[in-house]
Amino acid sequence: MTETIQNVTMDSKTRGRYVFQMRIPSSLRTHFSGRASVRKVLGRISASEARERGAALATEWRARFAKLKARIAPLVASGPRVVLELSDAPERARLVATCRALKVEVLHVHLAALRASPDTNWTQEEELAQSALADCRKAARSGSRVAAMPLLDEIEARYSVIIDAQTRELPALIDAVNADAVLLAEAWFDVLQGRRALATLAVHPQEMLALTRIAGTRASALLDLHEARLAAVGKSLLRDTRQKYVALTTALGTILGERPVEHLAKRHVSALLAHWRECGNGTKTILDKMGALAMLVSLVSERAAAVVRAARPQTAAASTPRDPMPRSTLRALRNRLIAHGGYSDDVALVDLMSLTGARLGEILQLQAHQVVLNGVQAVVVFDGPRMKTSASRRQIPVLLEGLPALQAWLAERLAQGGALFPAARPDARGRLGNAESKRINRALRALCPDRHIVLESTRNAAARTLRRGGVDPRVRRRALGHRDVDVHEQHYDPAARLDDEDLASAAPVLNAALRAACESRHESANPAVLTAPPPDAARDAPATSPAPCAGPG
Repeated sequence: MTETIQNVTMDSKTRGRYVFQMRIPSSLRTHFSGRASVRKVLGRISASEARERGAALATEWRARFAKLKARIAPLVASGPRVVLELSDAPERARLVATCRALKVEVLHVHLAALRASPDTNWTQEEELAQSALADCRKAARSGSRVAAMPLLDEIEARYSVIIDAQTRELPALIDAVNADAVLLAEAWFDVLQGRRALATLAVHPQEMLALTRIAGTRASALLDLHEARLAAVGKSLLRDTRQKYVALTTALGTILGERPVEHLAKRHVSALLAHWRECGNGTKTILDKMGALAMLVSLVSERAAAVVRAARPQTAAASTPRDPMPRSTLRALRNRLIAHGGYSDDVALVDLMSLTGARLGEILQLQAHQVVLNGVQAVVVFDGPRMKTSASRRQIPVLLEGLPALQAWLAERLAQGGALFPAARPDARGRLGNAESKRINRALRALCPDRHIVLESTRNAAARTLRRGGVDPRVRRRALGHRDVDVHEQHYDPAARLDDEDLASAAPVLNAALRAACESRHESANPAVLTAPPPDAARDAPATSPAPCAGPG
């Protein structure tokens, strides 16, 4: 016979004891190890007392459920859903750790409520904890999915992920979740008995799912970080550069979804490369994008940046630097420009770039007050607002001897004041030199079909001329505005670009070494071979036939 008084039941099988029982809302069952109800034995008491205690317990549990619902309101995730590949062991471990974090979050709320309640509630909670521990152990032994599946469903809804569990992988995941539930239930019982602090059960964000909603940086935040770094040194991005970076971080965000940049993997970069190729990007464009991506990613993770660098396509074209402009090509270019318009601004631009080794944009920024002219000598100060690096700010002496046309042109522009090249205008993106570069390179192409030789090749030619002239390497780097040896040698003085004229300086050294070897070998047999006689002595000496010099060994 069964008698029900609100949430209190008395059954003959319970030997006349009243039992309180109340259903747990389905949305909260994952926080009670999957149980559908809570149960409390009230003992052998009267019906009125059972009704009174049952009503009090029902009110208490309803309030607890309401607080729990408010505390763990479902997080509606936005953006692309992340597929969790459970074949990846680290991903599976993070998923289990995230399940535990959800439970620990609820336990913190529950513990705060217990501490504000009467002591009798602690005894009741210990009984519930023991019952939950028994249920968890039973589920772990049998491999039950009753408690684990609702928890995994909540993970999918809360963090906008899709758990890709194959038939062979799901049982292992269920066992891992159930085993962790047993450990957590045992630890919670220790917390209730004062043998352990709840803080020891906390899960570190790095152990949880690699999602930006838990820890890490979104791809869209990289651009903000880069702009903040530039602003700290008084710089800003050009409009077209910013648009490129926006497209770059958007594509990366599409690939990563909710995964943080810090967890960028090789497969993500491969997917990004495939996307760019589908969009019709060539190898050179992809290399440029990969370089920019590595720079942006390095702001938050050097490990992720190394992943990007390792995935860059390796091509011969990528390692081919700009060639120095030969002297004959420079002469032909100047003659062609002069033939079309006399000693124009374009000729003066080529001459100044050749004399200073400066970049095109640096020359076009020059104002009259940045050039001091004194006869055939001049000093050019490069300190414009758009210098490439701090080392680009420099002061270069220029010798104008034998260049009367350039000297007259400079004198005229300095007398006028203002910009040396007033016709130079930035384009819609704020860049100087696009028009000049296209115009002069068009004339250069008619003379030299080699596309590795361009207007800026005058800078490489200046580096080579300084080196062949025996100028101190430190002076060469300072003259070109380079910060370190690596940049200078990799792009302007690479060993692979040395030609026979450069290598000719090695011939006398090697010849002297061989001659020294020959002389040391025949020193005792034929001393006359060691030193040549003075011209007068040779003229007066009788003719002799010295023994020929033997080869080395």
